[in-house]
Amino acid sequence: MDFLKSKKHSSGRVMFHHPVAFWLGTTIMVAGVIMHLPDYFTAGDMGYRMAGMPMSQIMLVGMVLILGGIGLAAYGLFPRDFGRPTTDVGEAFHIRAMDDAPLTAAHWRLVAVLGTALIVDVMKPATLGFVVPGSRAEYGLTASQVAMFPLVALTGTTIGSVIWGILADRLGRRGAILMASLMFIGTTICGAMPSFSWNLVMCFLMGMSAGGLLPIVFALLAETMPAKQRGWITVLIGGLGTVGGYLAASGAAAVFEPQFNWRVLWFLNLPTGALVIALNRFIPESPRYLFMHGRSDEARDVMQSFGVTVEKEKVTARSVAAHQKEHYLTSLSRLFLGVYRSQTLSLVLLGLAWGLVNWGFLTWLPSNLREMGLSAGVSNGILARSALIAIPGILIVSWLYGHWSSKKSMVMFGLATATVLVGFSVIGSDLAKNTGLLIMLVMGLLVCSSGVIATLLPYSAEVYPTHLRGIGAGVTSASSKFGGIVGPPLIAAVVTLWPGLSIAALVTAAPIAVAAILLGLKGFETRGRRLEEIQSSAAANQKGPKKKDVVIIGGGPAGAAGAMFLAKEGIRSLIVEQESFPRFHIGESLTGAGGKVLRDLGLEGEMVRRRHPIKQGVKVYGNSPKGTWFVPVMGRDENWNLHDSDTWQVRRSEFDKMMLDEAVARGADLLQGRATRPLRNDDGSVRGVEVRMAAGGTQEIESEVILDCSGQATFLADAGVTGTKHIGNHVKHIAIFSQVTGAIRDQGGSRDNYKDNTLIFYQKKFHWAWFIPLDDDVVSVGVVVPSAYFQEKKESKRDFLVRELQELHPVLKRRLPEIKLVEEVHAIPDYTYQVSEFCGKGFICIGDAHRFIDPIFSFGVTVAMREAQFAAPAIKAYLGGAHRDQVNPFADHQISCDKGADVLEDAIDLFWEQPTTFAFFAHQRHKEMITDVFAGRIYERQPSPSVSEIRKLLNRQQDRERFYENPDLYSVPIGSRYHPERAGIWKE
Repeated sequence: MDFLKSKKHSSGRVMFHHPVAFWLGTTIMVAGVIMHLPDYFTAGDMGYRMAGMPMSQIMLVGMVLILGGIGLAAYGLFPRDFGRPTTDVGEAFHIRAMDDAPLTAAHWRLVAVLGTALIVDVMKPATLGFVVPGSRAEYGLTASQVAMFPLVALTGTTIGSVIWGILADRLGRRGAILMASLMFIGTTICGAMPSFSWNLVMCFLMGMSAGGLLPIVFALLAETMPAKQRGWITVLIGGLGTVGGYLAASGAAAVFEPQFNWRVLWFLNLPTGALVIALNRFIPESPRYLFMHGRSDEARDVMQSFGVTVEKEKVTARSVAAHQKEHYLTSLSRLFLGVYRSQTLSLVLLGLAWGLVNWGFLTWLPSNLREMGLSAGVSNGILARSALIAIPGILIVSWLYGHWSSKKSMVMFGLATATVLVGFSVIGSDLAKNTGLLIMLVMGLLVCSSGVIATLLPYSAEVYPTHLRGIGAGVTSASSKFGGIVGPPLIAAVVTLWPGLSIAALVTAAPIAVAAILLGLKGFETRGRRLEEIQSSAAANQKGPKKKDVVIIGGGPAGAAGAMFLAKEGIRSLIVEQESFPRFHIGESLTGAGGKVLRDLGLEGEMVRRRHPIKQGVKVYGNSPKGTWFVPVMGRDENWNLHDSDTWQVRRSEFDKMMLDEAVARGADLLQGRATRPLRNDDGSVRGVEVRMAAGGTQEIESEVILDCSGQATFLADAGVTGTKHIGNHVKHIAIFSQVTGAIRDQGGSRDNYKDNTLIFYQKKFHWAWFIPLDDDVVSVGVVVPSAYFQEKKESKRDFLVRELQELHPVLKRRLPEIKLVEEVHAIPDYTYQVSEFCGKGFICIGDAHRFIDPIFSFGVTVAMREAQFAAPAIKAYLGGAHRDQVNPFADHQISCDKGADVLEDAIDLFWEQPTTFAFFAHQRHKEMITDVFAGRIYERQPSPSVSEIRKLLNRQQDRERFYENPDLYSVPIGSRYHPERAGIWKE
């Protein structure tokens, strides 16, 4: 099928990725639908009654063609890497004029096309009411069986709203609309189904496709309409689309059903769905969605068609990547976290409450009116006149929403609906005696409830950011449909227990009143405001956590582990993270102690389930056979006896997300934003942090303890809270790395030849390479060299890496017969540093936030997680009042952490300064103790005899002991990269 993906093709300014596949799939699917028509027309002599007829072979073949056609069309519409943001971007384009642009012919054309799509969307559920009588008669259904039609249809729309909302955020608005339309066409065959059960299946699928269009259309309208016109246009289109859909359904029933039976109404799915497909070139992709995914040229093209200019701003590639990754994650759970939680709950409750009113109370209203003594003709006449009078209310709702206040309009219509329902309750059975008052109440209920639903989806499409707009609107839409599922049986149960309107009206009034009040408290104004401004305001005005026991800066492994260990101590923390996970990060080879931390956290099963490669040890290839050695992963039992163990290699993007998700699942709060400055008391102690929210705006959060897990950003050190941050004064390094496929691994047979072990290739001092398997095919590879050496070569990062991988070590060259890079080449320069006084009143720095040591043996994640593990009980004691009067309440923790890091630093220094001696220690003299160091057991029973001997060889043992005993000298760097002239400036 290579010819299907030979090129990209632009249709309507937005590309089909495989146009031949899309149109071929569409054609095959339509052919499959048409293959159902012969059986239908064959039944013409029987009044098109097909009940009990067997399915013909041509119908079965048609079903297969429909499924295959939809799959092929989806393949043609979306690339394999759909939804992934582009990282190879040099500029970021910011929409500056879109929201201020005047309405153009292109805007009105889009309104007309999307309005047509809404009419088609509403028409199908509305058709249900017209097919029920005919299908009931043909199949001989009971009342309870007939009730299954609306139940499965509403269930389908509920599920479809969520699914298509997610797809809209991942695949794009335009693509999701086209896919929903294709599925819509496929459900045409409902009209040819000979059995009631098959009708229910198709009715469910029809509901799924129809339910998807509604939130997507509103998301696209919100993202393309000018700010000042957006509100009233979207509300008006929503209202008119609803009315138009019901008119189209009733008109089609009046024209076609008498002659062609009720089944013909389902066959209308084909021409109406095809109409949306035919209009696809007039449905542009959302420019905001395109910008978010790095498709700048397409976004500019779309915007220019609306008469909109774009202002460019130069930014670094790193900033662009961070911005894209921040907005990439599309997750249903994100709607209920952080700044989105309150607005989601209020909108979902309002949608559910409206569903109870519309599908519950109004559904039972005709029956209740008849029980009050009104005849069927009188009650139906009252409802018809009330509905007719309510239609102009759409114009009033649209004007109020767009020109007065979006938030106040929604609250007003919600409370007004509840008030009318209370009126029904208070007057009760006396309404039968006053027809005029009854008409007023019914009309008021229809107008007010229509105002609620007409504004609900436009508002939900405005309040969420671009990467959550589709799913946000989808969940809101689904809640209103779910109200339709639970509403009828709920009201039926109420009127059975308490006949009449009074109790049923109160039961329905309560949730919509509560929802309106909650929206009034938690919602915010959207009228005339840019979407980005709305999200900034939402973040800045969020009532979220203002006071926390512990605030964690950074949601990486250090922060996530810290939150989980704090949770084990009964402490709930708040994680402030500026990026959305998954995010790219260099891969990690976990040590044995790192694996034990994960087991202590109960995550071993999850690591196995995610199939992280299992690491049995580290093999170091020196520049001679004597310099090559293997250190296995070993554990210690309760008696400190060594035993075989293993740990994992991890792809950090997946591992970090797993850790953060688990921390949140165990009770930590997550706040999307960037910590901008610490809040400090007059005595210099830390009392909290200021956060710039992900969408804009700032928020101050007070806390008892700040746990700085910001990694190499060193948040507190850079803010001047800690002591001095000193960059290592040694030969400057640079790490250049990427990922490859097709590398040759060991094939097992013994632990030192296990296929997923870490391999280190040593050429000479400060010049080495790593080889870390990330999955069954991909290997992380990188080289570390002096910066001056890299600069001398005058090569691009890619060319330098490829050449070094071939020249650095002969064994490495054999393992990479062909270098196939599957990730862009990254570089990290100058990364060794140390921070003094990294603990104090109200703060603790963890892992890289205070110290980063040569990463040759991959200790970073282990050190971070273990320090977080040690910090949790210290924080618990502090919160309980311990050491509050001390200058540094966490002094013991600080010295303990640096003692462990010094063990690691000394071992690495010996490796660089005396590699032969180190190999002798690792192989023979201190094999078990060096194994402990490699495992990350750098805090227990240290310094061991091997570490003491290492320090003697490095001439630093007395210095280490003296510095730990003297706080004034504590933490002065004394490693091999230390120079005496630095000591004088360390404290400055």
